[in-house]
Amino acid sequence: MKKTKAKCPICDESYLYEETIKIDFQYKGKTFSINNCPALVCKACGESFLDEPKMKPIEKEIKEQHRIIDELLSAEEIRNIRLLLGLSQKELSSLLGGGEKGFARYENGSINQSKAMDNLLRILKRFPILLSYLNERDQKNKKCKSQWLLTPNCNTSGNMPIGHAEIENLDDSHHFTIPFQFERNLDDEENRYPV
Repeated sequence: MKKTKAKCPICDESYLYEETIKIDFQYKGKTFSINNCPALVCKACGESFLDEPKMKPIEKEIKEQHRIIDELLSAEEIRNIRLLLGLSQKELSSLLGGGEKGFARYENGSINQSKAMDNLLRILKRFPILLSYLNERDQKNKKCKSQWLLTPNCNTSGNMPIGHAEIENLDDSHHFTIPFQFERNLDDEENRYPV
């Protein structure tokens, strides 16, 4: 017990002492307790106050209790699923979303995953073959970003002609035509521009 320089704001009769106490927390109608919470306690009136700057170490415990009540995978279970899939945290974040450092935070307990992410992880644990589908889809999306070409075709000469453009995907020969008005006269109709 360490005496502080702060007096009790309730009774103003005693100084506050640093102690660790057991605190009951309420979450979604359920109660859980955490021991060794840092608090400031008045010896005169018995009032206690959470020592907010020193609460960081128990925040993970509180989040873990929230996970249990929400029936979410634990940080260790998430890590084990990721290792089962053979992916780094960054790779799994890239495939499933949640930000570049999302899985690092899930695994160290600093944030809890959403119910949707939790369900997706459970599905991948049960059916890891689905990972190949996500990988294939991700690779297609990455390829498409740089594999489309725009080819303007001008039917008339003069300023700002009305024409069309053919847009094609170089990977699988998909293409379509769109009409539009060019903003400038195009001397070379064979120009091709990456989209």
